Amino acid sequence: MFLVPHAARQGSVADPGVRGREVRLKIVPRLGTHRLSKIRAADLDALYAELAKRGGEKDVPLAPASVRRVHIILHAALEQAVKWSLIATSPADAAASSTATSR
Repeated sequence: MFLVPHAARQGSVADPGVRGREVRLKIVPRLGTHRLSKIRAADLDALYAELAKRGGEKDVPLAPASVRRVHIILHAALEQAVKWSLIATSPADAAASSTATSR
């Protein structure tokens, strides 16, 4: 089971268009081929750090709020995977929250 189907429909980001864009442009290129069972907190920390450094268009840094939005989407998707017994624990719970909220 892969992460992408869960991330596309999860998260507390109100606008599904924004959620879909975040998944398509920021999550899929970096984690889309990872199996759910193989994603670790370190993978998420690396993703957040990369987005903060060069995750925007033309490799410009993403604003902390944008990185946080990606975290919210991933956290919700991984929590749903736990509820469905696809994974035992959510790696988003162990990811460094400071990385997700600051550059």
